[in-house]
Amino acid sequence: MRVIVVDGHQATADSAALLFEWWGHHAHPVYATESALQKAFDAKPDLMLIDLVQRESEGLGLAERLRREEGLEFLQMVALSAVEDLAQWRRVKSAGFSDYLVKPVPATELLRVLLNARAAIARSKDKARQSHEIAALTKQRNTSAKAGMHALREAIENSQQSLERRPGVQTELPGIY
Repeated sequence: MRVIVVDGHQATADSAALLFEWWGHHAHPVYATESALQKAFDAKPDLMLIDLVQRESEGLGLAERLRREEGLEFLQMVALSAVEDLAQWRRVKSAGFSDYLVKPVPATELLRVLLNARAAIARSKDKARQSHEIAALTKQRNTSAKAGMHALREAIENSQQSLERRPGVQTELPGIY
């Protein structure tokens, strides 16, 4: 997985990124919101851990910007905070974060987040694939139905023309059209 850790405290970002690298993933520590935004566009991460309080802006704003970007629809975001706050957790959830961790974060929690993110991405991709398959099937069925209606219309018109050539046969077919 591709992971970006965004935290204004360099040691925190570096140590978390180092753990993800040690677990076999591509991880990048980033220390500022604008750098994180650019890194997300370039690296297309699967998971971002974002500190909610940073020097130049708030992590919630970064999350909202990331959610609007094309190509990041499967991105899993986890909020990092120095304070456990139920009201903040609600704001975090509505901004699109999948989890909320209070610093200092134990390695076991980072591993749990990684596994949950992997599972969530797999589910999201599976749903997207299913939606694509349903759309393709619907399009195929609509095309078949249109072709069938066209063939039926031609058969009715041919039958009506054939009847018109016979003397004394009613040519109007009520209720067909």
